[in-house]
Amino acid sequence: MLVAPPHASSRAPRTPKASTPHKAEVLVNWCPALGTVLANEEVVDGVSELGGHPVIRKGFVRRETSFASLCPANEIMSKIEETAKPMGFNVHKRNYKMKLQGDKTGRNSDLAVATEVFEVALSPHMVELMKTGGDTLEFHKVYFVLVLLMEVSG
Repeated sequence: MLVAPPHASSRAPRTPKASTPHKAEVLVNWCPALGTVLANEEVVDGVSELGGHPVIRKGFVRRETSFASLCPANEIMSKIEETAKPMGFNVHKRNYKMKLQGDKTGRNSDLAVATEVFEVALSPHMVELMKTGGDTLEFHKVYFVLVLLMEVSG
Protein backbone atom coordinates (compact mmCIF):
# COMPACT_ATOMS: atom_id res chain seq x y z
CA MET A 1 0.00 0.00 0.00
CA LEU A 2 1.31 3.45 -0.96
CA VAL A 3 1.06 6.24 1.58
CA ALA A 4 1.16 9.86 0.54
CA PRO A 5 3.81 11.99 2.20
CA PRO A 6 2.48 14.29 4.94
CA HIS A 7 2.79 17.41 2.74
CA ALA A 8 0.75 15.90 -0.12
CA SER A 9 -2.96 16.51 -0.15
CA SER A 10 -5.74 15.00 -2.19
CA ARG A 11 -7.74 18.21 -1.80
CA ALA A 12 -7.37 21.08 -4.21
CA PRO A 13 -5.44 24.05 -2.81
CA ARG A 14 -7.67 26.60 -1.11
CA THR A 15 -7.57 30.32 -1.57
CA PRO A 16 -5.77 32.03 1.30
CA LYS A 17 -8.08 33.83 3.70
CA ALA A 18 -8.92 37.45 3.06
CA SER A 19 -7.52 40.22 5.14
CA THR A 20 -9.81 42.31 7.25
CA PRO A 21 -10.65 45.78 5.94
CA HIS A 22 -8.17 48.37 7.17
CA LYS A 23 -7.48 52.06 6.84
CA ALA A 24 -4.43 53.27 4.96
CA GLU A 25 -3.11 56.76 4.32
CA VAL A 26 -2.25 57.10 0.67
CA LEU A 27 -1.59 59.86 -1.83
CA VAL A 28 -4.51 60.17 -4.22
CA ASN A 29 -5.54 62.26 -7.20
CA TRP A 30 -8.29 64.49 -5.77
CA CYS A 31 -10.50 66.48 -8.13
CA PRO A 32 -12.43 69.11 -6.12
CA ALA A 33 -14.64 70.03 -9.11
CA LEU A 34 -15.82 66.42 -9.53
CA GLY A 35 -15.69 65.70 -5.77
CA THR A 36 -13.96 62.37 -6.27
CA VAL A 37 -10.67 60.50 -6.29
CA LEU A 38 -9.38 59.69 -9.77
CA ALA A 39 -7.22 56.79 -10.94
CA ASN A 40 -3.80 57.68 -12.39
CA GLU A 41 -5.11 56.80 -15.87
CA GLU A 42 -7.85 59.43 -15.51
CA VAL A 43 -5.37 62.29 -14.95
CA VAL A 44 -3.47 63.84 -17.85
CA ASP A 45 -0.98 66.64 -17.17
CA GLY A 46 -2.56 67.50 -13.82
CA VAL A 47 -6.16 67.73 -15.09
CA SER A 48 -9.02 65.24 -15.16
CA GLU A 49 -9.60 63.36 -18.39
CA LEU A 50 -13.30 64.04 -17.92
CA GLY A 51 -13.94 67.79 -18.10
CA GLY A 52 -10.34 68.99 -17.82
CA HIS A 53 -10.67 70.01 -14.15
CA PRO A 54 -7.55 70.62 -12.02
CA VAL A 55 -6.41 67.63 -9.95
CA ILE A 56 -4.30 67.82 -6.79
CA ARG A 57 -2.29 65.11 -5.00
CA LYS A 58 -3.27 64.87 -1.37
CA GLY A 59 -2.97 62.48 1.53
CA PHE A 60 -6.19 60.66 2.12
CA VAL A 61 -7.25 57.98 4.57
CA ARG A 62 -9.30 55.37 2.80
CA ARG A 63 -10.53 51.89 3.47
CA GLU A 64 -8.92 49.20 1.43
CA THR A 65 -8.93 45.46 1.49
CA SER A 66 -7.08 42.72 -0.26
CA PHE A 67 -7.18 38.98 -0.65
CA ALA A 68 -5.18 36.36 -2.50
CA SER A 69 -6.48 33.94 -5.12
CA LEU A 70 -4.92 30.97 -6.87
CA CYS A 71 -7.04 31.63 -9.99
CA PRO A 72 -5.37 33.12 -13.09
CA ALA A 73 -5.63 36.93 -13.28
CA ASN A 74 -7.98 36.96 -16.29
CA GLU A 75 -10.30 34.51 -14.49
CA ILE A 76 -10.31 36.71 -11.38
CA MET A 77 -11.27 39.73 -13.48
CA SER A 78 -14.04 37.77 -15.23
CA LYS A 79 -15.45 36.51 -11.94
CA ILE A 80 -15.46 39.98 -10.40
CA GLU A 81 -17.27 41.33 -13.47
CA GLU A 82 -19.80 38.45 -13.50
CA THR A 83 -20.50 39.04 -9.80
CA ALA A 84 -20.64 42.84 -9.94
CA LYS A 85 -23.12 43.24 -12.81
CA PRO A 86 -26.05 41.43 -11.11
CA MET A 87 -25.29 43.48 -7.96
CA GLY A 88 -26.09 46.64 -9.95
CA PHE A 89 -22.61 47.86 -10.88
CA ASN A 90 -21.42 49.32 -14.15
CA VAL A 91 -18.01 47.76 -14.85
CA HIS A 92 -15.10 49.52 -16.54
CA LYS A 93 -11.92 47.47 -17.20
CA ARG A 94 -8.46 48.52 -18.28
CA ASN A 95 -5.47 46.17 -18.07
CA TYR A 96 -5.81 44.44 -14.70
CA LYS A 97 -7.65 47.33 -13.08
CA MET A 98 -11.41 47.60 -12.82
CA LYS A 99 -13.85 50.25 -11.61
CA LEU A 100 -17.23 49.21 -10.26
CA GLN A 101 -19.70 52.09 -10.19
CA GLY A 102 -23.06 51.57 -8.49
CA ASP A 103 -26.02 52.53 -10.64
CA LYS A 104 -28.37 53.12 -7.71
CA THR A 105 -27.96 55.31 -4.67
CA GLY A 106 -27.16 53.55 -1.42
CA ARG A 107 -27.51 54.87 2.13
CA ASN A 108 -25.18 57.83 1.53
CA SER A 109 -24.33 57.88 -2.17
CA ASP A 110 -23.47 55.64 -5.12
CA LEU A 111 -20.94 53.00 -4.14
CA ALA A 112 -17.76 53.06 -6.20
CA VAL A 113 -15.03 50.41 -5.90
CA ALA A 114 -11.63 50.27 -7.60
CA THR A 115 -10.00 46.86 -7.97
CA GLU A 116 -6.57 45.81 -9.13
CA VAL A 117 -5.02 42.35 -9.57
CA PHE A 118 -1.31 41.94 -8.85
CA GLU A 119 0.77 38.90 -9.71
CA VAL A 120 2.59 37.96 -6.51
CA ALA A 121 4.23 34.80 -7.86
CA LEU A 122 3.50 32.39 -10.67
CA SER A 123 0.26 31.19 -9.10
CA PRO A 124 -1.20 33.41 -6.39
CA HIS A 125 -2.53 36.83 -7.31
CA MET A 126 -3.28 39.63 -4.87
CA VAL A 127 -6.60 41.37 -5.44
CA GLU A 128 -6.89 44.82 -3.90
CA LEU A 129 -10.23 46.59 -3.49
CA MET A 130 -10.58 50.24 -2.50
CA LYS A 131 -13.76 52.13 -1.73
CA THR A 132 -13.58 55.33 -3.79
CA GLY A 133 -17.08 56.52 -2.93
CA GLY A 134 -20.29 55.54 -1.23
CA ASP A 135 -21.23 53.70 1.93
CA THR A 136 -18.66 51.67 3.89
CA LEU A 137 -21.17 48.98 4.91
CA GLU A 138 -22.14 48.42 1.27
CA PHE A 139 -18.45 48.22 0.37
CA HIS A 140 -17.89 45.52 3.00
CA LYS A 141 -20.83 43.51 1.61
CA VAL A 142 -19.37 43.63 -1.91
CA TYR A 143 -15.92 42.73 -0.59
CA PHE A 144 -17.11 39.66 1.31
CA VAL A 145 -19.21 38.45 -1.64
CA LEU A 146 -16.12 38.60 -3.87
CA VAL A 147 -13.96 36.85 -1.26
CA LEU A 148 -16.49 34.04 -0.89
CA LEU A 149 -16.67 33.67 -4.67
CA MET A 150 -12.90 33.31 -4.93
CA GLU A 151 -12.76 30.82 -2.02
CA VAL A 152 -15.39 28.62 -3.66
CA SER A 153 -13.78 28.69 -7.10
CA GLY A 154 -10.10 28.87 -6.04
